[in-house]
Amino acid sequence: MMIGTVLSKKDLTGSDLDTKLDVLFQQKKFKKLVEKMQEKEKFNPKQLAVEKAYAFEAVVGEKDRSVMKFNATIINLVNEEKNINILYNEIPAYEDYYFGQIIEKGSPNNVYRYKFENKEILITHNETDLEKLEFTKEDIKVNDPDGISTQAWWTSDGCLPGGYQHCGGNCGYNLDHGGDDPINATDTCCVAHDRCYRVFGDNDNCCDKELVSCVEGHDTWAAVGIRAYFGPQGLLC
Repeated sequence: MMIGTVLSKKDLTGSDLDTKLDVLFQQKKFKKLVEKMQEKEKFNPKQLAVEKAYAFEAVVGEKDRSVMKFNATIINLVNEEKNINILYNEIPAYEDYYFGQIIEKGSPNNVYRYKFENKEILITHNETDLEKLEFTKEDIKVNDPDGISTQAWWTSDGCLPGGYQHCGGNCGYNLDHGGDDPINATDTCCVAHDRCYRVFGDNDNCCDKELVSCVEGHDTWAAVGIRAYFGPQGLLC
């Protein structure tokens, strides 16, 4: 069962944001991602608007494994028409995450997704009813780092902050915490992860791999925590 909490959060604005974007635009993976996406639709990455940008410190893990503290940054960029999106997660504890999406309008519409796999870009696509890309909202509660030893996450007893109903220890259907409808797509992935553990056993690496795959493209803090912690576990599948 995943446990975790957010210790601090800071929205990126002004010169802090400008510096982060300048560095991002020079990253080889970012340039490679943009180049591949431009084969489908031309756009100027510097004209993309910032839909979300913040840095945070968090702790994630599992009760029966280890718990890790990490710092991360989320920057989500989108064009004016909201059919092109690039998500960037700076995750010093693991590896930085780059993900792109394009909705191609037609009969029917198609959504193309771009992600890195073994240093190469993997492209997938499927039909969609969406005209514009949709992004997840979170109400992130920051916990006092001086009192973290008494927080629910440490005892693996409680849902992740942000209103999650299924992500967290002892959190979900027929458990002591949460159990209402999933609040977002990341929460829905935690439902599937719980079911996988019930079938194949707790700490199953292949369940962890499926969880990481499920949160592909999610711009939630919980998804970043899942990538940072369960990413290495999933490689053991």
